[in-house]
Amino acid sequence: MATKPAAATPTYHELAIQGPRDLVHGFLAGLAAGAGSAAVAVFANEAGVAGPGLAAKLKGMIGAQHQACRVILDGELRGLLKGATKRMTAETGLVVLSDSRIRRASFGYRFQAYAVRYGVEIQDLLASLPAGLKIADRRVAEKHDPRARGVEAYAPAHDYEIEGGGTIVGRFDLVAEARRRLSAHPLIDADEIELDLG
Repeated sequence: MATKPAAATPTYHELAIQGPRDLVHGFLAGLAAGAGSAAVAVFANEAGVAGPGLAAKLKGMIGAQHQACRVILDGELRGLLKGATKRMTAETGLVVLSDSRIRRASFGYRFQAYAVRYGVEIQDLLASLPAGLKIADRRVAEKHDPRARGVEAYAPAHDYEIEGGGTIVGRFDLVAEARRRLSAHPLIDADEIELDLG
């Protein structure tokens, strides 16, 4: 009996493509559609990915006519683009300036709440993150002070308080989904996604 091969772990790459955002989007969407792929390009600034460092910004300001679009592509769409790079440049003027594999992604988060139900919501949300993610530097502190029961919401003392934070680390797509979920909660602050490129 033949066994089905295990699905390969997806890879992700950050590319800087010089040219207008709409043209980059249109070309990549057309490339994927033409190949029958469901892959989608993720634009770094729209997904909450931290910007390049100061040296890269200065280099871009000095040498580029158009702002480069930073896009995240999975291995499949990147492979399609590699095969079409010369044609893309000849037909559209778009140029791939850089192409780096994303080894891992991460972002920090913080929260603070003064009601048990919000503490439970936040802890449940963190417990339901996609499998394959790791929470580094996790800290949670809960305080119960029955003497403060009945104090108004904006008073300096509360009968319940929870605060904490950490850093979520893992594969880009899982980290991006975790950030989307946590950012949707009004009591959680999520930092931009940092990419470890290699």
